[in-house]
Amino acid sequence: MSFKPAATTCPRCERALIENEGHRTWCAECDWNLTDDFGRPRRSFVRRRLDSASDRLVVSLYEEFRADTLSRPGWDAARVASYAVAAGVHLMTAGLVVVAVVASVLYPFFPVFLLSLLLLVIAFFIRPRLGRIPRNSLPLTREDAPELYRLADQVADEVGVRRVDVIATDGFFNASYGAVGVRRRRIVTIGLPLWNALTPEERVGVLAHEMGHGVNGDSRHLLVVGTALHTLDRLYTLLRPDRHWETRAAGFVALMGLALRLAKWLLRLPVAAAYLALALLTLRAGQRAEYLADRLAADAASPAATADALDKIHTVQETLLPAISFQAAYPKKVVLWSKHRELINKLPALELERRRRVSAIVQHRVDSSHPPTGLRIALLRELAASKPKVSLTPEQAEAIETELGPHYATFAVRLAAPYRAAHYES
Repeated sequence: MSFKPAATTCPRCERALIENEGHRTWCAECDWNLTDDFGRPRRSFVRRRLDSASDRLVVSLYEEFRADTLSRPGWDAARVASYAVAAGVHLMTAGLVVVAVVASVLYPFFPVFLLSLLLLVIAFFIRPRLGRIPRNSLPLTREDAPELYRLADQVADEVGVRRVDVIATDGFFNASYGAVGVRRRRIVTIGLPLWNALTPEERVGVLAHEMGHGVNGDSRHLLVVGTALHTLDRLYTLLRPDRHWETRAAGFVALMGLALRLAKWLLRLPVAAAYLALALLTLRAGQRAEYLADRLAADAASPAATADALDKIHTVQETLLPAISFQAAYPKKVVLWSKHRELINKLPALELERRRRVSAIVQHRVDSSHPPTGLRIALLRELAASKPKVSLTPEQAEAIETELGPHYATFAVRLAAPYRAAHYES
């Protein structure tokens, strides 16, 4: 059955609207019904002020890049201060261990042992992690995927970063690059849903962008500052109130719960302040590093391909869930990826524009690690057109798809399993 578009009128500006079956009806003139929470104010005065400050930083950085004053993040006052804060966080973790050991030696009593044990458990929970290959990912060896590794090596050489040691795949609409373990092995993780949505040229752009983080000076991705941010995040999580018993108990237990909640609240304040300070100190350098990674990707894959990849990352992700539901209905076939591409190709231009506008109106939050996508795409679109320095022939692209075939099949089953269990096996 086919549906004909029905003409309606915008209740705000009285412009003619076209309703398309299966997508939100909105007004391209005044943005009426653009999204459910469009225009909703921030929840707190402090948050609004912080967002306003970060807005100014983000816009000034964008204007700086438009003027083509491109440079890596250097050792300015903010970077030095961020490392000082990060060092203080790591010293705090080490201090918990020292206090626990010294207290146990000097005061060998059972209550002191219990307190020392608690401090050691906390220190272990918030300890800096050196990273590892994610458990939910599937690594590929060079023997498994020689063409994919050949592409990764070409991109790494072009970007100027050390060649990757491991390529892994997962089921997320994302891609990442990092160093893990004591030996700091370089790993690229490719989210198959994202990879499936991109053209070969756009895939090169995404790989180049991710590897660009290895040379763009982003302190948030480096060992000292990156692990400090994660430590503060875990510590703040640990200090959140446990409403299961802290608020529902009675009598003496309730009194103890109230005291514990108060203590946690008092301890959360400096933790939140330290995280906020570190986020603010690294905001400009971190977003500068994203622009630099975009520029490196544009040099390797062309500005147009890099911009198109960024656009897809923020406009086609919603097509994944319908494709997963289709896979759940046909568990004996691998249909997720072809259905996913089909849904992407069927997205109307008006819906794509709506999603771009929704992305553009999101506030430049102080804890956002990326500049607004619209600004990044705008800078890429302003670059002069150029031929890609790394490209894939149709035969190479097909060979890489063949190498990824077993992983495609595995993640089709993994992604569809929860949906199938909820809708077909209950």
